[in-house]
Amino acid sequence: MGIASMVFSLLPFLQKSEFRKYRATIFFLVGFLGVAPIIHKLILRNHQPEALQTTGYEILMGVLYGLGAVINVARIPERWLPEKFDIAGHSHQLFHVLVVVGAYTHYVDGLIYLRWRFSRSLGT
Repeated sequence: MGIASMVFSLLPFLQKSEFRKYRATIFFLVGFLGVAPIIHKLILRNHQPEALQTTGYEILMGVLYGLGAVINVARIPERWLPEKFDIAGHSHQLFHVLVVVGAYTHYVDGLIYLRWRFSRSLGT
């Protein structure tokens, strides 16, 4: 999926609007690849509060990324109000904002993991 993402992102002829839905589908599939490790973590560590807390952040991250992709593909809000969002607030900008917020949830999630691992290494 990573190679497919690179190919669809870098090859100029795949940048045409007719391939927009395929690019979005690949983006979603890359996101769904994270479901298996989350399930594995919950099976092995379901008794630890950090496992449940980080799962919440991971779900939120997925929702934010997915919402960004849907907004971008659906061309919301410029589809509803043509020419009103040509400079600011168009779907691609909203997509990037949601990706940054999603990345921040990933960062917070990582901090929880680091704090948990550090506390285990100290034996506390």
